Amino acid sequence: MSEQELKNLQIYIGKRNQNQTDEQVIDHIKKINDETPLTQEEWHKLIFPSCNNGQVEILKFVLSHIQSLNNVKEYMIHTVYGRNENINENRIVVLKEFIKYLTDNKEECLNETMINAGWFGETEIVKFLIKNGANKGYKNQNDLGLLECSERVEKQFKDSSLKEFLKNNQ
Repeated sequence: MSEQELKNLQIYIGKRNQNQTDEQVIDHIKKINDETPLTQEEWHKLIFPSCNNGQVEILKFVLSHIQSLNNVKEYMIHTVYGRNENINENRIVVLKEFIKYLTDNKEECLNETMINAGWFGETEIVKFLIKNGANKGYKNQNDLGLLECSERVEKQFKDSSLKEFLKNNQ
């Protein structure tokens, strides 16, 4: 598959310009794979559009074709990138899928994902990550922690839910 064909497939998965269902998207991927089998690297690249958009069924389908999942931390951080409260429940289900693959660096991965979710004020995702082992006192290499994230979110988005959560769960 050429780089452009792969990019087009990623766009098809992520954008759904014609309001395709999960089943239609999966059928389209199957059709392409039947014509020219996707490589492991190409399957990995199909994770990105499904994880950030909270497309759980498509993600599960893609993961079922991957022999060994690499870069779990990168996928988890990509899942929480951007502020989109409308799909947070689906994003949490996506994170549950990725958590199954965490091994050696589980806490670091959860912590970094938590800080990224906090940066965008995704309080429900932050709570989920803490329940699953993230350390709410964690600060990243730039000395950024949830408190700093909550102050940014309050200022940028006029949302104090993360700050309230931190205050009520010291």
